[in-house]
Amino acid sequence: MINLTRWLCQLHHTVIAFVWDTETATEKEVIAKGENEFKSNAIQRRCGICEGVIHVETVTTKYGTVKEAMPEIIKLISLCTEKSTEPIRVRITKTVRPDLPDVFADKHVANPGEEYEAESNRNGAVSIIFPDGSRLGVKPGEFEFIEAPDWLRKLHSARWN
Repeated sequence: MINLTRWLCQLHHTVIAFVWDTETATEKEVIAKGENEFKSNAIQRRCGICEGVIHVETVTTKYGTVKEAMPEIIKLISLCTEKSTEPIRVRITKTVRPDLPDVFADKHVANPGEEYEAESNRNGAVSIIFPDGSRLGVKPGEFEFIEAPDWLRKLHSARWN
């Protein structure tokens, strides 16, 4: 059977995910591999979007091959990645840097007072869009909305204010 093991917060923001077959791996082996990713890449144990605690979850599909299971797996993962198409604009309220500054150049730093076009997934995670098209996730408290759909403002107001 094909499985999806992922490390996620209570709002289903997924940090790491593995698709695996019970014929080639065990859940214990997959979890060990994921835990090694956290250690070797210094990944935080809190969600970078909502600050929620990360936990591990395995879902077993009804499919025998990865090819058959892929539509269901994409659906599971895309629950938190579908993007809003409505215009969003934010003003940065404190300096925001990438979580991995050694990997990303300093040009991807957002400073207080700067304004950016942004995008959000359906869970309310917000990413600013730099002029070169690169994106940087911003957390509640690091920005304020200039323009955003009502559903997104209400979501942020209910969760983080």
